[in-house]
Amino acid sequence: MNETKYKKGNFNRVRELLTELDDIYEKEFDLEFERIKQLFKLISSKWTLEILYILYVRKSLSFNQIKNILGMSSRILSNKLKFLQKEKLIERRVLENRPVKVIYRLTRNGRYVALSLIPVLISLDHAKKLLGDKI
Repeated sequence: MNETKYKKGNFNRVRELLTELDDIYEKEFDLEFERIKQLFKLISSKWTLEILYILYVRKSLSFNQIKNILGMSSRILSNKLKFLQKEKLIERRVLENRPVKVIYRLTRNGRYVALSLIPVLISLDHAKKLLGDKI
């Protein structure tokens, strides 16, 4: 009989600890979420993932190369590249060749973000293969 009480007492204590941990995680999640909310907003904006991905794979590309690969309008691409530069995810480099050439490439932060997203993209691709049109 004491053994049953002991086990029940332990179970109640474990439940209390789990509730405390849940409260801590919930508070921490709120803090973390506030910190990364801007990143969520950034990477979910149209064309961002595509540009980061092709610059990660190709290392550097000209404006027209990006435009042709993604099939974007010049105006939209120009605005998006300026935005990503402002966010310090890509850099614009002017090569002093003849003729002068401008290329875009990822910054260190941009490479880190792109590399961090690759497992997510692979997982989504795998899920799409498994679930077909349901995803």
